Amino acid sequence: YKGVDVALEALARTTSEDGQRLRLVVAGRPRMPTAPLLRQATVLGLDDRVEWHLHRLDDRQLARVLSRADAFLLPYRRIDASGVLSMILALGRPVVGSRVGMLADLLGRRDAGLLVPPDNPAALATALDQLASDQALAADLARRARTTAADLGTWSDAALRHQAVYRRVTKARY
Repeated sequence: YKGVDVALEALARTTSEDGQRLRLVVAGRPRMPTAPLLRQATVLGLDDRVEWHLHRLDDRQLARVLSRADAFLLPYRRIDASGVLSMILALGRPVVGSRVGMLADLLGRRDAGLLVPPDNPAALATALDQLASDQALAADLARRARTTAADLGTWSDAALRHQAVYRRVTKARY
């Protein structure tokens, strides 16, 4: 459901006018077989453009991987909510993702990311090429990501908002 295969296909379709080719880092403990993805990367000629960290990353490893990113790619096929999105927005980097669930709701409403139809490698490749070739767009999306993260607040803020909703609901019912 995370669309890593879609990301690989999109990466293979990206073009570069200045000779620099985009790279992809896939990180986190997979909950699915990864052999097909590794084969796909090889068949697509991407072995030198994909870095794999297929294990649970501790906080230090995660911080190191995320801090190296110029942008974040979330090519989900379907999703309701994303803890990853909340975390990466605070890093203030552009986000490219699928127009599904929380990505569509949060990023779409604020024009805070480049969104494409899910399961569409061609559209994803076009968005990646656009981001890579347009510094002003990248800077604007990074600024919007930081603003969106600030508006979301902290996890403690979210917990307090949830408590307030629960209190209103229980008062209304009893």
